[in-house]
Amino acid sequence: MKFGIDVSSNNGVIDWNKVKAQGVEFAIIRCGIGSDFHNQDDTQFLRNYNECKRLGIPVGTYLYSYACNVEQAKSEANHVLRLIQGKIFELGIWFDMEDADGYKAKRNVSYSTCVDICETFCNIIESKGLKTGIYANLDWLNNKINSNRLDKFDKWVAQWTTECTYNKPYSIWQFGGETNLIRKNKLDGINGSVDMDYLIDDNIKPQPAPTEPDYTGTITYQAYDGKWEKEVHKADDTPEGYAGDGINYVSGLRAKPQYGEIIIEAHELGGQWLGPISSKDYKTNDTMDGNSYAGIYGKAMDAFRIKSTRGFVKYRALVRINNKLQWLDWVVGFGDNPNEYAGILGVPILGLQMF
Repeated sequence: MKFGIDVSSNNGVIDWNKVKAQGVEFAIIRCGIGSDFHNQDDTQFLRNYNECKRLGIPVGTYLYSYACNVEQAKSEANHVLRLIQGKIFELGIWFDMEDADGYKAKRNVSYSTCVDICETFCNIIESKGLKTGIYANLDWLNNKINSNRLDKFDKWVAQWTTECTYNKPYSIWQFGGETNLIRKNKLDGINGSVDMDYLIDDNIKPQPAPTEPDYTGTITYQAYDGKWEKEVHKADDTPEGYAGDGINYVSGLRAKPQYGEIIIEAHELGGQWLGPISSKDYKTNDTMDGNSYAGIYGKAMDAFRIKSTRGFVKYRALVRINNKLQWLDWVVGFGDNPNEYAGILGVPILGLQMF
């Protein structure tokens, strides 16, 4: 067996030289939490990865899941694929299935749905030729996600005792954290306690992640509402997190993904569907070239839809209803359903988000 640790930004800035000197033979580092939002990337992921590579410490990565359905599980898989692009992981990609803060319980996420979520995530990662598996504690593995549909995926078992009693195959045993009955729960170079693991399967093989992942990556997008507003590269509640000003109606929209191509169609208020417009024609200046954006100059749009050549795109519209600004529900898909669009026909769009 090999001795290792698993860490995240919760462990602060780690002195990896001191850590390695104490016999740590591998590390599994968190890359992020939840869906594919940049503000949910682990702030220490890149540094931890680079330090492990510098010191020759074999490394794996994990994502803490907040998914409540399979669509969110797809976004979590895309989150990982975005972060691991071009990197090499000897210990694979792990999906952390637990509910430490009660998030899933508060939203009545059933255990059968958790199985669906695990299967969806792991199938996507595995389809990229990468080793993947599920992290969970013994109770979750035995009583909550104990499905033969998940038996084909490797397991990383959390059981803070003196032996692992999981009765199905597994490769990693997390034997301690705050509670540790085998070793001291602290290491020089890390503030506070640290989760510790044994690698049961010593077969460590480098696995390069794809350099051109099958997803869109970061989408840059821009809205015209009398002028071209700022380019936006994310989707959140900050002023920089959506396109448009929330006051004037949007009449033009253009976007480009980091990878692949997206096609945009806009619906003219009181009119018809316009486009399609390809992201390949995206222009960054203030041009009103009709081939570079979806919509009609000076004509309000009340809906738009997006088709992607690489993975799904998530998007939504900001409208005013009963004199109150309101974000409509997210539209999630590949754009293969013509009845899926963001907006309400007859109501002008005042802002939009996509990722």
